[in-house]
Amino acid sequence: TESRRERRAPAERMSASDDRRARWMRAAAWAIAVVAIAAALGYAWWSGRARMPAAGAASIAVAPFSAVGASGTDRYFAQGLGIEMQDALARVPGLQVVAVRTAPGRDAGDARAVGKRLGVAHVLEASVRRDGRRVRVNARLSDTRSGIIRWSGRFDREDADVFGLQAEIAGEVVQSLLGVLPGREVTRRLAPTQSVVAYDAYLKGLQHLHGSDGDSGLQRAVTHFQAALAADPGFARAQAGICRAELVRFEYALDADAFGRAEGACRRAARMAPDLREVDLALGEMYRAKGEHGRALPHLTRTLDDPALRPAAYVGLARLQGALGRTSLAREYFERALRLSPNDASIHRDVGYQAYLDGDLTAAIASFRQATTLAPDDERLWSSLGGLHLAAGNGADAARAFERSLAVRPNYPALSNYGSLRYESRDYRHAAELYRHAAELDPSDFRIWGNLGDAQMALQPGAAAARVAYRRAVDLAGRYLDIRGDDAQAFALLGWYRANLGDASGARASLARAEALGTEPGEVAFLGAQTLAILGDDDGASERARRALEASIPRQRIDASPPLRTLMRDATEHTAHAR
Repeated sequence: TESRRERRAPAERMSASDDRRARWMRAAAWAIAVVAIAAALGYAWWSGRARMPAAGAASIAVAPFSAVGASGTDRYFAQGLGIEMQDALARVPGLQVVAVRTAPGRDAGDARAVGKRLGVAHVLEASVRRDGRRVRVNARLSDTRSGIIRWSGRFDREDADVFGLQAEIAGEVVQSLLGVLPGREVTRRLAPTQSVVAYDAYLKGLQHLHGSDGDSGLQRAVTHFQAALAADPGFARAQAGICRAELVRFEYALDADAFGRAEGACRRAARMAPDLREVDLALGEMYRAKGEHGRALPHLTRTLDDPALRPAAYVGLARLQGALGRTSLAREYFERALRLSPNDASIHRDVGYQAYLDGDLTAAIASFRQATTLAPDDERLWSSLGGLHLAAGNGADAARAFERSLAVRPNYPALSNYGSLRYESRDYRHAAELYRHAAELDPSDFRIWGNLGDAQMALQPGAAAARVAYRRAVDLAGRYLDIRGDDAQAFALLGWYRANLGDASGARASLARAEALGTEPGEVAFLGAQTLAILGDDDGASERARRALEASIPRQRIDASPPLRTLMRDATEHTAHAR
C-alpha cells in the first residue's frame, strides 16, 4: 500500500528567483512511502448489521487452512480453500460466520481464546495436503466455550472436485450443529470457475496480492490473474483481482496508467458478475481511490455481506471516513478489521497511515513497527517506517529503516527517501544519485522527478537538467490530478514545481486549488509558504508558515527550509529592530 498513497512532507527547494538562489538551498525532502498503502455523504455505520456476533450457539469462525508437506508451497491453495469454506457456510441461514484472513498467532490451537476474541461459539480449522492431483483435508470443529472437539473428518479427493469437497465439509459442519440449526442444509454454491487451472492461478494471484513481497508481488499477482483469465475468460474474480492489484499500484506510486488499467478491469468484472462481492470490493476501492466517496460507500457496504472480505471492507470504510475527517468512526472500523485479522500487517500499516494523516507521528511509528514485525520482508513497510522517522527528525532511525528496506530488495521509495535524508545533510550530489536511481527503477511517480529537480537545482541553480526533471514532474502530476482531483497536497506540489519553472501564475493557481480543497491544511500551508517565498511574496509566505505551525507542522521543518528559515529570521530581526 500504501499508502492511501506515498506521503511526504515536501522537500525544501532552491528559489526560482535568481537574486535569492544563492542563499536559498533546500534542507530536506520529506517523503513517506505508504501503500495503500487512502467520502461518503453520510455515516456508514451499517445499522449494526456487521457488528461482531455474540457468542451464540449458531456462530462460527473459519481459521485460515494450513498447508502441510515438505515444501509448504501450496499455502496459497490451502488458504483459498478456507476462503471458499467461509463463503459456503455463510450461505447457511441463521449461521453467523466470522472470517479470519491471517494466521491466529498466539491463539493457534486454543479454541477458547479464539472464541473469546472473536465472539463465536465454534471454530473450524483444517490442514490441507496436496499430492499431485489429489487433495487431502483434515478438518475439525471445536466448541470455543469448552475447548472440546465437536466434529472432525478426513477427506481425500481429486483436485478437479475441489468445490464438491468444500460443500461436503460444510455439510458435515452443519450436521454437527443440528439442534442449533435444525433442518438446515448447505446449498451448493456455484463454482467460481469450471477450470482447476484457472482457479489455481487465481489463488496464486491472491497470495501475491495479500503477500509481503512489495511492488514485485503486485506484478506477479496481475500475471497470475491474467493466467486465470486465459484459462477461463469469464472468471470475474480474476478480473476483480487485476483491478485491486492495479489500484494498490496507483495509490502507491500515483501512477495514472495503473488507474486506467484498474478501471478497465473493474468495468469488465462488473459486466461479468455485477452481484459478486469481490466485484463490489474492487469497485468500492476504485471509487474511493478516485475520491468519489459517495459512489464507493454502497459497494464497500455490500462487501460486508461476505465474511471472507469483511476485513478488507472495514479497512476501505475506515479509509473513506478518515478522508472525511471522521477519525473516531475510522478508528472504529479499523478496530473491527483488527479483531478479525489481528496479525494482518496491511491493516496495521493502514492504521499507521491514518495516524500520520491525523498528525500523530508517535502512533504512526508504533503501528508501522508492528507491521514490520508481522511482515519483515515487505520492503515498502520499512521504507514507510523510515519516512516517518525522517518526518519526526530521527535521522539515524530513518537511515536504518531505509537500509533494511533496500536489503530486502532494491525499491524506488526507499531510494527516494534515502535521497531526502542525504539532502537534509546537504549532500546534494549523493541525493541526486539516489533520486536518479529511484527514477530508473520506476519513472512513473512524479514526486521522484520533483525531488531530482530539487537536487539538481541545488547542485547548479538554473541547470537545464533540473528544468527537465521539473517539467516531467508537472506532466505526471497533471495526469494524476486529472484522476484524483481532491488531492490537496498533490496540487500544492504541482504549484511548487511550476514556481521552479518560473510559471508564477500557474503556481498560484495550483496553490489556490490546493487551499480551496481544505484538506491536509498543514502540508498545504507548508508547501504554499515555500512556493510564495520563492515567488517573492513574503507576506503570503509568512502567513502560510504561521498556518503550518498552527497545524502542528514541526518547527524543525520550518527551520530546515532555507527560504522559510531566511524569511522567519528576517521577520524576527525586523520585529526586534522595531522594538
